[in-house]
Amino acid sequence: MRQTANINTKGSDFDTLLAVYTGSAVNTLTVVASNDDITPGYLQSQVTFAASAGTTYRIAVDGYGGAVGTVVLNVSPPGNDDFASAYLIAGNSGVTNGSNFGATKEPNEPAHAYDVGGHSLWYRWVAPATGPVDFNTAGSDFNTTLAVYTGTALTNLVTIAANDDDPQQGGLSTSRVWFYAVSSTTYRIAVDGFGGDIGNVKLSWNMDSRLETTQLADGTIRVTLTGVDWQRYTLLSSSDLSTWNTNAPTITLSGESHSYTNNPATNGLNRQFYRAQRAP
Repeated sequence: MRQTANINTKGSDFDTLLAVYTGSAVNTLTVVASNDDITPGYLQSQVTFAASAGTTYRIAVDGYGGAVGTVVLNVSPPGNDDFASAYLIAGNSGVTNGSNFGATKEPNEPAHAYDVGGHSLWYRWVAPATGPVDFNTAGSDFNTTLAVYTGTALTNLVTIAANDDDPQQGGLSTSRVWFYAVSSTTYRIAVDGFGGDIGNVKLSWNMDSRLETTQLADGTIRVTLTGVDWQRYTLLSSSDLSTWNTNAPTITLSGESHSYTNNPATNGLNRQFYRAQRAP
């Protein structure tokens, strides 16, 4: 079995050299991969190669021209470790999973949610519509930070929203942001670990709203609204799809869903239609 291995010295504080070998003695080594600088001006090193299961690989780190310092060695970091390799996520709503184990921070990368972090993952989302959207890391198993930016490079990012602890979950260690997305705009989403924490990431996003109805045993109708947290919604009802009336007070959605109970029979109606609209 073969799998692509990625090894780098990102985070080291000196100009490194990196090489990977097979062999059981210094005088019988075979070079598998080697590198000086990741890119011109990026003085740490990175190699990628096809690793075979059961094979022992010898990894050597040295200093260019005799440079010395503290070595950080990252083995097989995630594919979306770097800003330029951000994973594309799409749609009005969705969920993606991953891990920031082995992930690193790049030169010029900001402190997400004002925390130094150290193990960031990057995602790229093109807004499919204009309207409010919720991004959160609920379900992740470590202390996350979350930030959303616009911009095409680490040196020109503009912060749109950022959060450390999710206020919706009572200050737990996961993170949540809301912002008003503009259709066709590309947003860059970073997930990091607070204080360098690592673990399994669950990133969710939603800008959809929908209604579901359930008839209860007593003849009343339960109307359940799901939508974007902390947005205001008004429930409207109609018997003919022409005239719409406010059916319940405007609410600020909390917990991503809210239920109303309605009794059409009290109005002498055999059927009723519902819709929800965002309120200012």
